[in-house]
Amino acid sequence: MDTKIIDNKPLLSPVATFNTGFNPSTLPSVAGHRLRTATWTDLNAVAQLIYDVCEADGDTTVAATPEEIKISWQSPGFSVETDTWVVETKDGRIVGYEEFSNGHAHASLHNDGYVHPDFKGNGIGTTLLRVIEERARREMALAEPDLRVSLQSSFDSHDEVGRSIHEVQGYRLIRYFWRMEINLQEPPPAPLWPA
Repeated sequence: MDTKIIDNKPLLSPVATFNTGFNPSTLPSVAGHRLRTATWTDLNAVAQLIYDVCEADGDTTVAATPEEIKISWQSPGFSVETDTWVVETKDGRIVGYEEFSNGHAHASLHNDGYVHPDFKGNGIGTTLLRVIEERARREMALAEPDLRVSLQSSFDSHDEVGRSIHEVQGYRLIRYFWRMEINLQEPPPAPLWPA
């Protein structure tokens, strides 16, 4: 988990940002691919991209299904038109995806992004991160002036490319999250609650 501290100041990224107003027709191309906001018709392709990335990372159990993505996209305060972006090839294949969310009070901001393993190293992840940072700037303008604002990215601990992209952009590792699971052979015993 990487968190970039914003503190109601411009992000610390040393790179230029896109002041596009998020008009899909003015978003830049990425290595010959098209960057645009996502649409509802992209839902299944985004789910497939997420699955492909998780498969390459060795754990498809964390891949979001189309149904889960639909629920996320329908969450209060979330707008597909302003909070999601895709990178598509000339033949229409979705090879990059990024989403933004406001966790709390316009100050606890989150992003989640994916680049297809076959397309890493082409600037797609960096471009998507820059677009997210621009979206975060718009959101943080709505935060109370005394709030500390952070932009938090999550990615697999084995994703060295993703970590490197974030570090080059000024992010720093804050914490790790561990996911644990157990395969039960039978239902667990009923809990014994204190009297």
